[in-house]
Amino acid sequence: MPGVYRETTCAICGVDLVPGHLRQLHPEYARFRSRFWILLVIYLVLLVAMPYISTPLLTQADPLFTPIILLYAFVGLAGLVGSRFWVEKHYRDIWRQAHPIGRLGLRVQMTIEAAGASNTLVLPFGTVMGRLKGTDRGVYLAIQLDKPIRVHDNFGEDWELNELAVRSRRGIRPLDDIITSKQLTLPVRILRPAIPLNFNDASFDPSQAVYSALGKIKRS
Repeated sequence: MPGVYRETTCAICGVDLVPGHLRQLHPEYARFRSRFWILLVIYLVLLVAMPYISTPLLTQADPLFTPIILLYAFVGLAGLVGSRFWVEKHYRDIWRQAHPIGRLGLRVQMTIEAAGASNTLVLPFGTVMGRLKGTDRGVYLAIQLDKPIRVHDNFGEDWELNELAVRSRRGIRPLDDIITSKQLTLPVRILRPAIPLNFNDASFDPSQAVYSALGKIKRS
């Protein structure tokens, strides 16, 4: 139960769980989890109350009564746990089909080099939502921040950063190394698209970005 056992990784995409992760990325599974815990509590209450409810039956000395209670306890619990595993596998398979790249769903944090490496702006934590193929033949990661943040560019204009496209500054290779270790910090170029990103569309035109900055990214 939630108060006894606390999960630390997502059963669907495998990343570290943070508040709001399931509701944001796996809303249908989040609703199933809520119903599962409710049903489990109801089942345990009925299981505990069963001997008291059926006390009058004990006077009949029915030899089948105890085996029936034990069978109910086993089948009911097995059904609940089995349904939980089946639903998790179902949504996990759907997620893997829609997100074949292992880094999708990763939690990351980025910093912007505002005026040199010694003066940086730390952005809110974000989630990798997709992979984008740039018209410049570069590979970008689509990242959605947990909450928007306002920044100023070199021309003094004010921009709100929420959905970002991020590309490695070292060639056109994707940011594959970000999967391997939380200790790696990779230099990147951070772009803010003119229009909201479509996470289901794999194309991205960096020339349409309204904000660009150099920074770094690492797993959180």
